[in-house]
This record gives sequence, structure tokens and C-alpha cells, in this order.
Amino acid sequence: MQVRITSYGRVETAIANLQNQSARVAQWQERISTGLRLNRASDNPSDYSRMLVSKARDQRIDTHLANIAEATAQLNQGVAMLTEANDILVQAQNIARDGANASTGDEAYAALATTVDGLIRRMLEVSNSKFGNRQLFGGTATDTASFVVGSTDANGNPTSILYQGSDERAQGSISPDLTVDINYTGEQIFLNGAGNVFQSLMNLRDILRQPGLTQNQRADQLNQNLAQLESARTVVQGTIGEQASNLENLEALKNRFGEVRLTLRERTAELENADMAEAVIRYQEQMNAFTATLSVSAKLFDVSILDFIR
Repeated sequence: MQVRITSYGRVETAIANLQNQSARVAQWQERISTGLRLNRASDNPSDYSRMLVSKARDQRIDTHLANIAEATAQLNQGVAMLTEANDILVQAQNIARDGANASTGDEAYAALATTVDGLIRRMLEVSNSKFGNRQLFGGTATDTASFVVGSTDANGNPTSILYQGSDERAQGSISPDLTVDINYTGEQIFLNGAGNVFQSLMNLRDILRQPGLTQNQRADQLNQNLAQLESARTVVQGTIGEQASNLENLEALKNRFGEVRLTLRERTAELENADMAEAVIRYQEQMNAFTATLSVSAKLFDVSILDFIR
């Protein structure tokens, strides 16, 4: 009876040892196949929790970076459109200078006025520019055209331009506590009292088209208009500068977030990834131990009925 109990206990112990060693072999084999040290919380509860926190922060930073990319693209589009607006005003100034310095007839001035009509139409298109399906210069009113023609002359040329956007800038959210202005109010840019873009262009056209003026009278009015156009350019350039500053800040923020994300990913990798060289060595050690235990255990199972009746 004593032999039976002792043999049974030895067999139970051998089986338990084999199961434990088999589990360790499987653990290192899994690390090699997945390349991961942490495949489940039970592998190391403390490190697994830290890894989840690090990954959650990484995901939040990815969201912040996506928001920065969206805001950057929209601001770049705004700067591009305002740069075109500035170019239009430069062309208008050149026409005004040519008109003020030239000695020509009403027909030639009328041709210049027709050119300015084209500049007004281009400026209207610029002021109604979109980013995707959102108005760039309508403030928070992004769904409808920011500017419309209020009235026209007998030839259909605009004599007044009306703003129908919002007087509040639209902001883009970068993070819960950080926003940036992305949709500017067109009224502050194109109908600003300090420099009215549309009115200065329409004034130029009307001066060029007005009949009966002497050369000196037209030159005086065109020189006054040059000052109006320059004031309008100053407003546009000021907005370009503000948006460019926002872009610079977003770039710096993107770099900082990128550095934090890199640190987080390095930390996550340290926690999660397996040391493959160590894993292979430990796997081989466990396999050797398992094989040895298996060999010893096989002798315990090599028991006949004679062992119990001796």
C-alpha cells in the first residue's frame, strides 16, 4: 500500500512539472512568434497597464496631429487665396499708375476699366473660396457664399458687394484646451473700413470709365485711388501675416507632439516588445529542461504489476 501511494505521488508531481514546463515553453514560443513580451494582462499586470496608458496617450496625440494637419491645410489654402487677392490689388495699382501717367482718350481708359471689371470678378471668386465644402472667409457661416453682388450697372457690372457671412471667426479644435482661428470673417478682410478691397476696385473702374475728365483730373483721382488700393493691400497682407503666424505655431506644435509621440512609442516598445535574442535562448533552455523532465518522468511511468506485489 505504501508503494502505491508513493508511486502515485511521484507521478502527480511529474505531471505537474511537465505541465509547468510546457506552459513556459509555450510562453517563450509565443513571444518568438508574436515578437511581443506582453500578449495579455496576465503576462505582467503592472507593465501591461502601463503599456495601455502609453498607447491611449499615443492615440490622443494622433488625433491632435490629425487636427493640426486639417487646420494647417485650411490655413494654407487661406493664405494662397489671400496672396491671390494681393496680386489682384497689385495689378489694379499698376493699372491706376498707367492711367495716371498716360495721355490717352476715353476709349483707352474704357478698355482699362473693362480689365478692372475682370479683376473685380476674380476678387469675388477669391472671397468666396472654399476649403472642401466650407467657405474660407465666411467666419462660422461656412455653408453659403460669403459675398454676393448687391447691385449692378446697366451692363451688369457690380456696383456694390454685400457680405452675408458671420462676424465671428470659426475655430478649429486641436486638443480639448487648444483652438486656432481657421475661417476668417471676410467683412474684416474685403470690406474693411481701413481698406475696402471691393470699393477701391470699383472706384478705380469708375474713374477710368468716367467721361469728360481732363487728364489732370483723372490723374488726381487715380492717385487718390492708389492710396485706397494700398490701404486695401495692407489689410489683406495683415491677414496673411496673421495666418502665417498661426501656421508657424501649428508647425511648432506638430513638432512637439511628434517628439512626445516618439517618446511614448519607444516606451511602449520597451514594455511590449520581446527581446528576441533572449526569447530564443530562454525558449531553448526551457525546451532542454522540458525534454530532460520528460525523460525522467518516462521512467516513473514504466511500472509493472510486479512493482506492486513485491
